[in-house]
Amino acid sequence: PDPHAVTLVRGRSRMVGVILPVVNEPFFAEALRAIEEKAKSLGMDVIIQCSYNDPAQEAAALMTMRSMKVAGVILTAVASQANLGLLLRLEQEMRIVYMDSYVHEDCNYVMNDNRQSMAMLTRYLLGRGHRPAYLGAPPVAHPSPEERLAGYLEAMAEAGMAPHIVPASTQPSWDFEAYAFRHVLDWLASGAWKRAGVTALACGTDRLAIGAMSACRRFGLAPG
Repeated sequence: PDPHAVTLVRGRSRMVGVILPVVNEPFFAEALRAIEEKAKSLGMDVIIQCSYNDPAQEAAALMTMRSMKVAGVILTAVASQANLGLLLRLEQEMRIVYMDSYVHEDCNYVMNDNRQSMAMLTRYLLGRGHRPAYLGAPPVAHPSPEERLAGYLEAMAEAGMAPHIVPASTQPSWDFEAYAFRHVLDWLASGAWKRAGVTALACGTDRLAIGAMSACRRFGLAPG
């Protein structure tokens, strides 16, 4: 059958739209593999668009999906309120499921329990006798950075220890390794970690940890 004719009759296609801020992020690559695998098992196709962390491109991608009458959209939303009104309208017309980032809480989403996982990570370091500092991700998703910071602060408060946050830029960037390398190297050079008695670093993502370890080596420290 002609898929376009079937779409016209049904009013909805057998396609699922996926809109991501970047496509070269390992997390999203793995998520896409799982999405495509599930879609294939349901006899559906996947259409992928990239917003490049730009609200205007995200809006254009959403309207493209709407015009294609997709069965639904899986969206990792740009951390901006610019498209809130558009998204609220589109949620009345088609299925939208947010993945890892959303712009309002009253929505359908699939997400890691950020607060719990970071609290567990911090408690592990505390249990090993460490005094951990925290390095968070740039503001490219919501609410992951805020929730992970809250988990770190919660665990430190439970232990009766003062938190120590690595100073970092608030400019959005998906180049996590370079972001972490630059800020951790500056932090190490400042000596603030020694003055605070820091012996470990809890990082918001694996890619931040890779950049942080490179900075430690550059500074002459061997990550454990």
